[in-house]
Amino acid sequence: MTQPAPAERLDRVVQQKARDEFLNGHLFESVLEAEVLLEAWRIEYNTERPHGSAGWRSPTEFAEEWLSRYQLQLA
Repeated sequence: MTQPAPAERLDRVVQQKARDEFLNGHLFESVLEAEVLLEAWRIEYNTERPHGSAGWRSPTEFAEEWLSRYQLQLA
């Protein structure tokens, strides 16, 4: 059996975190409520929440630091 691609592994990790931290802890009144709350969770996860792979910085902090360090090289 071959190993899944890194993107596939990352997708599985995010899905597991969403289940563990969000879906398993809520009882929703409607599908619309679930969609709205899940989107808010996704935005927070992808912008504000610290990630181990980014040195325990949020994706926003990591991106700002990366840009400040490498922006001159891109120009």
